[in-house]
Order: sequence, then structure tokens, then C-alpha cells
Amino acid sequence: MTLTVWSNFSGREGKVTTSVLESVKQKYPWMTVKHVLGKDDEAIVRAINGGTPPDVAISFTPDNSARFCQTKAFQDLNPNLQADNIDKNAMWPQAIFSYTQYNNIQCSLPMLTDAYGLYYNVDLLQKAGFSEPPKTLSELTTMAKKLTEYNADGSIKVAGFFPLFGLYQNTVNTLGHAYAAKWYDSSGKPSLSTDPNWAKLLEWQKSLVDTIGYDKLQKFFGKLGGGDSEWSAQHGFETGKIAMMIDGEWRNAFIAADKAKVNYQTAPFPVDDAQPDLYGAGQVGGTIMGIPKGVKHPAESWLLVRYMTTDTSALTAIGNDFGFDRLFARQVEAICREGDVCIGISTSGRSENVVQGLITARARGCIAAGLLGGDGGRMAVLCDPALIVPSTVTARVQEMHILLGQMLCAALEQALGLV
Repeated sequence: MTLTVWSNFSGREGKVTTSVLESVKQKYPWMTVKHVLGKDDEAIVRAINGGTPPDVAISFTPDNSARFCQTKAFQDLNPNLQADNIDKNAMWPQAIFSYTQYNNIQCSLPMLTDAYGLYYNVDLLQKAGFSEPPKTLSELTTMAKKLTEYNADGSIKVAGFFPLFGLYQNTVNTLGHAYAAKWYDSSGKPSLSTDPNWAKLLEWQKSLVDTIGYDKLQKFFGKLGGGDSEWSAQHGFETGKIAMMIDGEWRNAFIAADKAKVNYQTAPFPVDDAQPDLYGAGQVGGTIMGIPKGVKHPAESWLLVRYMTTDTSALTAIGNDFGFDRLFARQVEAICREGDVCIGISTSGRSENVVQGLITARARGCIAAGLLGGDGGRMAVLCDPALIVPSTVTARVQEMHILLGQMLCAALEQALGLV
């Protein structure tokens, strides 16, 4: 059986998603997937209304989730979750349900969860005399002004921060969280005109635009290549032409794939000076999956959705390939000390984020151990000991890893005299 999946992915991310979708064949050998790229929400809705929906739909953003649920364009997945004894409240944090369900109709599930933050060019900040990223919007404004460089003709050479909406991830949604601006009040009524935080956001943004110059910013954006440069190696941040910006976690993978030379770090996006407790919070949302109404194979569609949203092998694969290379390394740097034991777990032995975590652990004098699969991959030489399950079937490797983990815990309890 072949299931058709529509998404709006393209390029490298499209290939990654296709690869993970096709891996469902390891679990269901009779299932194949045809992944159609470049299909946005409107294309999906037109297909549903025309009676020719894809078997599974992937939406880039949760913006239309309530619409999908309310109109029943996407089927309610609560019966499927209940039938399979999946406790959604235990499976996902509560924040997930703010953008995957509406009026208790669970019409979608999270495939990827995006997290936004501040990316900053370490070298440019140090050159301007800054050793830390900004934490408040007034600090961001001061630093943006100092970091902005101009050519002899007055045009922008380097933008400290580009404040116009429409550049890459600059939207009222992403920036609105800096002021805790709300679209709806507690009664569910629109609050755009009544929440003073929206006015504060727009006033701050316009003030910075006026300071730098609207026309100069537009010309600068045009020279970067406009919005098309966001998904290319000509990205303004990657080429050192933008010192600070807001973006999602995927930018890490693009920087690596584009082989950009930018020396960068990330931090929470700055917040309203009057609300310092907001620092560290931000927008969380991302790619959702659902089953359109009118599909011919709803049971099989659910198997694929369940695999892509709850199966750890699929989630790990897409997380690894979408780019979290330094995720564990940074945790090791923050937590581990000499003599600690760090255990890397990978079904292939090649997961780059785990590899980097183990390399960092060894450099800090930690004992690096591994639960691996296949031939052990790169991690086999990094781990001592390395317990390798000689199989290329992800499900089998994971099953053995669970057994080995239980055996290790039992041995540890015995050694400590707890049993």
C-alpha cells in the first residue's frame, strides 16, 4: 500500500523528511510513502474541498490548526489515541495542545517543535566591545545601533539588528513574545486593539526603523537577496552582514550545511524592560501532522501519523538530521565533571549530536560509554566500554538497548547493596 503525504518542505529539509517517512517501512514492511513537496496549507485545503486529499498532511506552521479542527478538515485523533492507549497528556507537554487542538478536538499532532531565540555573531559583538548578548530590548536597541556599520555612501554594510517585519523570521508572532502580547483575552475575544503590549511592540520596532532609516533597510534587504536568501548560503547572518537576529533551531543545521564561517552563539531573545521575568520564554510551535477528511485509508494514515509523532526512532532521526549537532555537547559542558560517566545511546553509532557529546565528555575527563547498534559507527572508537547490538533494524536495536539498560541498573543496585 502506498500513502501520499503532502508537505511544504523543500531542498535539504525535504530530503530529510522523505527519508524519515520512508523509514516507516522498517516497522510496516507493506507500507510505502510518496512524499509530495511544496504543498502549503491552501493547497491542502483545496484538495480536501475537492475530494482528493492526501492520505496525510504536514503543515509547516500551527497557524491554521484551529481552522482545521473547527471545520473538521482534519480528523479528530482523540479516538485513535484512546484506542491505542496513548495518554497524550503524558506523551506531550501541555504547551503542545495550545496549537494542535481546538475545543478539545485533537486534529493534529506535533511532528517537529520549533524553538526561537537570538542568534548573535560573537566576533562582531566583541569587535564592538560587547561580551554578552542583550537581555532586554533597550539593550538590544543600544547594541544594534553600535553594531550597525555603514558604507561611504551611507548605505548599510552590516546591520546590528534588522527590525523590519518580513525579514526571515521577523514577524509579529515571534517578536510579540518579547512583550507577552496576547491575540485573545481570557474570554476568547480578540485583544489586538486592547492589549497595550502590542502598541509597545510596534512603537519599539518603528523607533528602531526610524533610527536606521526605512529606505536604507529596504535596500539592504534587497542586496541580501530578499526573502529568497533565507534558505540559501547567502543568508545575511551566515555571511556576517547581520550581527543579531531572531530565528528557529533549524538555523544551526543550515549554518553547518552551508559551511558558513560565522562564529555564533544563541541565547533567549531579549524582552521588555518592564517585564524582565519573561526572559527565557518565547514562541514554541512548529510542524504538525494530520489526517484530512475523506481519505481512503484512514487506519493506515493513522499508523503513519503515529509513527512520525510518537515513535522515538522517527523523532530521533528527524531531530538529528534537522540539526541539533551541539545539543548534548553543551549539556555536557554545563553539567559534567572529571570522573563522571557519560553514556551515549545511538542505534547507528553515527548520530552527530551524540558523537559531539562524547567528544566533549572525553575532553573533560569523563568516562564515555555507549549503547550502540549496527557496526558501532564513529561512536565505537569513542566509547569504552561500547555495547553494540549487531543489527541495522532500529526497532531491534532499541529493544536490546532497553534490556541492556535494565541489566545495568540491576547490576548497579547490587553493587550499591540496594537489593
